[in-house]
Amino acid sequence: MSASSATPGAVAAAPGSTRSRGYWQGVGRRLSRDPVTLACGAILLLMALALLFAPLIAPHDPYQTSMIRRLRPIGFPNHPLGTDELGRDMLTRLLYGGRLSWFLGITPVLIAFVIGGALGIVAGFAGGWLNMAIMRATDVF
Repeated sequence: MSASSATPGAVAAAPGSTRSRGYWQGVGRRLSRDPVTLACGAILLLMALALLFAPLIAPHDPYQTSMIRRLRPIGFPNHPLGTDELGRDMLTRLLYGGRLSWFLGITPVLIAFVIGGALGIVAGFAGGWLNMAIMRATDVF
């Protein structure tokens, strides 16, 4: 059987070639080989877990003040990061403050993703004058 008699559209695999992987498999493979990416991802994951479980991890009430315990240094017993000028535990305040900071940082991104994605889908499917109107409004912003 000659090469010209093969079925139309069939592509012969080259000898020794490997099967094509999907896009996300390739991305995952490249990311898993980058130690800096893995280290940063691990740090972000630990931060997210610490902030999520802050009520269980935090050693003290974040709003409780004590003028007796004010300005304790780092490493003071029962206050690993010390206390502030009002006697509040700094580790507890960092955990609870981090929760608010992450919420205020991630929420606008998610809202913009949902609104932008919806507008892009509508513009892409509708086309015509609606596409032009959405794109020009987006350009203004």
